[in-house]
Amino acid sequence: MEQRSAQARLQSDALIAELMESDLVLIAAPMYNLNVPTPLKNWFDLVARAKVTFRYTETYPQGLVEGVKAVVFSPRGGVHLGQDTDAVTPYLKSVLGLIGITEVDFVYAEGLDILPHGAKEGMAHARDQVSALVQRDAKSTAA
Repeated sequence: MEQRSAQARLQSDALIAELMESDLVLIAAPMYNLNVPTPLKNWFDLVARAKVTFRYTETYPQGLVEGVKAVVFSPRGGVHLGQDTDAVTPYLKSVLGLIGITEVDFVYAEGLDILPHGAKEGMAHARDQVSALVQRDAKSTAA
């Protein structure tokens, strides 16, 4: 058991070091059974560490990851954005905010399993969202 704990700590340290050296994190967060996939949850469990990526204050935890932005790509079989069934968006905003990543953009590909045109329409909408992000960032870089 101790060896497994030590291995988890080493993996956590490596993932946190990689995160702290980044300026942008790309996250694939498909909706599985109304939530994020288990491997993504595991990643957050390894990088969200008290006194390392966040610290407790008298009022609320303070994120310690600075200067990192995130882009989340979230494909879904159905249409969930803005619905009670969308647990992915609020969870990711919360856990990223916990560690200090508050500049988060989401790209949604929704309705992919809706026949006959869901996949085509969902992917087209996601491409439009990516184009809008690229244009926005190009404008802010030029300014």
